[in-house]
Amino acid sequence: MILKYPLPARFALIFCAGILILAGPVRAQSDDGMELLKQMSAAAHGLDYSGEFVYVKEGIISSMKIAHISATETRGSQQKLMALDGSMREIIQQDDEVECVLPDQGMGLREKRQARQLFTLNMSDKVENIGLFYRVDRIGSTRVANRNCEQVIVSPNDSYRYGYSLCIDSENQLLLSSELKTRDEEILESYKFIGVNFNKVETSAISSQTPPKTLSWIDDKPKDSVAIVSASEPGLKWRVRPNKSGFELEHYIKRISPVMQAEITHLVLGDGLAQVSVFISPADASANKSEAALSMGSINSHTRKVNNSMITAVGEVPRETVILIAEHTESY
Repeated sequence: MILKYPLPARFALIFCAGILILAGPVRAQSDDGMELLKQMSAAAHGLDYSGEFVYVKEGIISSMKIAHISATETRGSQQKLMALDGSMREIIQQDDEVECVLPDQGMGLREKRQARQLFTLNMSDKVENIGLFYRVDRIGSTRVANRNCEQVIVSPNDSYRYGYSLCIDSENQLLLSSELKTRDEEILESYKFIGVNFNKVETSAISSQTPPKTLSWIDDKPKDSVAIVSASEPGLKWRVRPNKSGFELEHYIKRISPVMQAEITHLVLGDGLAQVSVFISPADASANKSEAALSMGSINSHTRKVNNSMITAVGEVPRETVILIAEHTESY
C-alpha cells in the first residue's frame, strides 16, 4: 500500500497480495441478488476448496494459487495464497494470524488479523445496511472455470463506495469472479478462477514452502492477546462522527505495537460490504509526520494530525471517502 512501515503490518500484507461478464437482458428482483450474497458469504468460510485464479490490478496480471480449509466449531478457516509468477510470495492465514512470506527478500511478516478474510468479499453482521447503500441485482447465468455461476451486480447509490460485478458458483456459492468498479464503470481490479475443485484440503497444503527459520521475521503481534472489541463496549476514546459516507463503527482494537513501541487504536468501519480502517497512533511514533491523501489503484488513504496523534484512514473505497472519515475522527 502507500503507507510505509512501521505502520501496522497489515499495509505490507496488502502489498503482498499485490472478463467480460455476459449480462442477461432482464434483471431479477434485488431480493434474489441479496440472497445470493448471503449464501456466498457463508460459503467463503464453510467450504474446502483449492484452485488457481488470475488477479489484475493497475494493468498488472498475477497468477495465484489458493487452498482453503473450512472453519470448524473449534477454529477459524485457514488458507494459503501463493504467487505463481514474479517474486515468490505466500500469504498464510490460520485462525486470526496472518503471515506474509517473502523468501526472495529473506523476510517474513506476521500479524494478528484485524479485519475480514483475505481475498474474498465478506458481508458484515449489518446485512441490512447493504440495501441502504447499494442496489443488488441478479442478472443471469454464465460459466467461469468450467462451472456454472450466477451473475450479480452490486451498484453503489452514491460516490462514497465502489461497485462490484460478481459471478457466484451455482452449486457451492463460492465467488468465482469479481470486478471492482467505479460508478463510471472503470474496472479497478478483478480476479477470476481459471480452475477450482471442492475436494477436502489437507492442512499440509496450508504450510509455507519456505522453512520459517530461514527468514528474518517482522512480528507485529503483541505479546499479550488482543481482543476485537464490539463497538458498543465501553473504553473507546475515539469516534467517527456521523457523516455522509454512512460507514459505521463495527469494532475496534487497542494494542501495543511491538514495531512502533506505542499504543495503536484501530477502528474498523463498514457499510455492510466495504470496510475502512482508521489507525490512530502517537505523532512522535508514527511513520507519517504530515497530513497527506495518497492512492494506489483502488486503495486510498488520508492522514491528518489531531493534537498529538496521527489519524490514518485507509480502505478500498474512493479517495473522498477516506478523507471524509479521517476528517470526522476525533477524541472525546
